Amino acid sequence: MAVFHFLFSLYNEWQKDKISWLSAALAYFTLFTFVPLFYLTFTLLFMFLGSQEFTQIIVSELSTFDGIQATPLLQQLIKTLARAPFTFQTSFVGVIALFIAVIGFFGYLKDTFNSIWHVEPRKYAHIVHSLAVRTFYSLILTTAFVFIILFSLITSSVISYFSTFLSFILREQWLSTVITEAVISFSILSTAFSAMYWLLPDVELSWKDVIPGGLLASVLFTIGKYIIAWYLSFQSFSTYFGAASSVLALLIWIYYFAQIFYIGGEVVKLRYMSRKNITSLPS
Repeated sequence: MAVFHFLFSLYNEWQKDKISWLSAALAYFTLFTFVPLFYLTFTLLFMFLGSQEFTQIIVSELSTFDGIQATPLLQQLIKTLARAPFTFQTSFVGVIALFIAVIGFFGYLKDTFNSIWHVEPRKYAHIVHSLAVRTFYSLILTTAFVFIILFSLITSSVISYFSTFLSFILREQWLSTVITEAVISFSILSTAFSAMYWLLPDVELSWKDVIPGGLLASVLFTIGKYIIAWYLSFQSFSTYFGAASSVLALLIWIYYFAQIFYIGGEVVKLRYMSRKNITSLPS
């Protein structure tokens, strides 16, 4: 009964806070934020790691995602960036565009989480202080995003290493690979989600509040990743939508991620209300 009561409360909060609308807006916002972040991240990686070798690694990694129709689009973007000459002007423009996009993106996320929690944004004495705090947190999120990209590039190597080690114990190569991938991906995702839930709303939260939401979000994210990949693997999807299928697939994936992200936030709110013995938050 407790599980059904929790699911019913979660559905009510999801409906009351208009999570589907917020997720659609976040998907649209993310699509524009993605371009400058993608450009600057891979430009810097090409500078330090070498464009030719690094391009081969990235394209090889992306080719493993057979069901994602957005993969050819990302591969083409990476190859274009690798061939483009590095100049100070283009990098400077990329940094400025990224700065503006990330500040706006972080502001949108913070505003939506404050609306979910029904709290007013934290007031600062000076606008400079407010801008400095928002910039600081935005840079943290950007750094975390770049770290996740870098980690995802070496995940296959790490999984291969540990799965080989586990295969001597379990005597089953496929089982050791599944266990290793689940542990590594789940640990990184749950930590990232929990940190976001702790950082975004202007509410004093403990890690006991945010960890359940982070765990649930990481589980749903992992399951949904394979479901969406399976759905998009059908040839009819690209046949119906043609050249737009890559962008549409990316939007579908981002929209699902946004739904999971906000649902995890609702779980954190319900956990907080339960711990504080609060039946409802003030409107």
